[in-house]
Amino acid sequence: MPGASVQLLGAKELIDEFRKLDDAVATQYIDEALEAGAETILAAINRVAPEKSGVLKNSISLRTTLVSRNRVEKVIEISSKAFYWRYLEFGTKFIQAREFIRKSFKNRKGTARTTIRDTFRDRMQGFND
Repeated sequence: MPGASVQLLGAKELIDEFRKLDDAVATQYIDEALEAGAETILAAINRVAPEKSGVLKNSISLRTTLVSRNRVEKVIEISSKAFYWRYLEFGTKFIQAREFIRKSFKNRKGTARTTIRDTFRDRMQGFND
């Protein structure tokens, strides 16, 4: 599946405060903010995912990967039990594409970005209190 990412640019004050945190706390704050943002996209996908048997909806989950001190990835993945998601998402010669994943990401990425920023900002304000 093609990857997608959300980048938060700016917020110089947040970045400066972030650099004051130790590694464990920084990783926790990043993880919590990304989790909140990814959950908004995951919920949107689950709302519109085709549901005949329920296998597809039950196969969609969120996975966390720690890449480095300042890079945590949240990946929405679909288990191999629902291998047919590709046919539904992209279509085939016989099936029209439903684009439930791409449309959900496109429609919710702004909300996810805002959720990530606000969650991180709230955690940083708690750190400074």
